[in-house]
Amino acid sequence: MSQNRIFLIGSTLFCLAVCLLPSNAREATAQIVRTPREYIIVIKGDVSDANLITGLSPREVSAGRGDPVTWINESQVEVRMRFGKGTQCRKVSVRSLGWRLEPDKCYETEDTLKTGESTTIRFKEVGVFHYEVEYADRNRREKGVIRVQSENP
Repeated sequence: MSQNRIFLIGSTLFCLAVCLLPSNAREATAQIVRTPREYIIVIKGDVSDANLITGLSPREVSAGRGDPVTWINESQVEVRMRFGKGTQCRKVSVRSLGWRLEPDKCYETEDTLKTGESTTIRFKEVGVFHYEVEYADRNRREKGVIRVQSENP
């Protein structure tokens, strides 16, 4: 008999604790925590005999919303980055790139990413983000794509 009372009291207390929580707290307790994955894109560029051999590795990434995507400039040349299409791009610092890039807008870095430097972006919006890396003073560009999904791909 005493075990039934303890069970009944424990069940009642648990129900009261959960039922009295604010609705957003109840929803938060039911969500599964997702560990973000990190993606790295290497910007390549080798200057030999006045030629520039360039590339991005990988050229395309499928990431989940909020996952960090990092570009590392391993080229011998400084680079600028541009996200989106169009002629009217919003000028931003390479350091301020982050959550607020929208798939249908255009953003262009004012400063360059020097050899050995990196920049990281966490995409908040779901969508397809086209970008290009421009090799400063070399008239050379490489294009890539980031596909952001609501969950881990």
